Amino acid sequence: MRIVMFSIKPLFPGFVMGGAPKQLQNIAVYLGEQGHAVEIFCTRTKGSDTPFQWHERVRVNPVLRFHQPFPGPYAVPAYDIAHILQT
Repeated sequence: MRIVMFSIKPLFPGFVMGGAPKQLQNIAVYLGEQGHAVEIFCTRTKGSDTPFQWHERVRVNPVLRFHQPFPGPYAVPAYDIAHILQT
């Protein structure tokens, strides 16, 4: 099965920041180990917009244009929200 997940927080290849991203990683890797293809779309950050793998079958795509740092992720122009929806 192909599974798509989303994260409003940025995700990184070498480390996990916070409890929610850790749980997202645990679930995604588990699903990948079960044979599912998992695509995760998350907020991009400056210098961190290259896709990476958390597992052989789990790909993370940092492409969403939410504003950082939290708690202001939705403080973006309407065209960025439209891009997120289109993605």
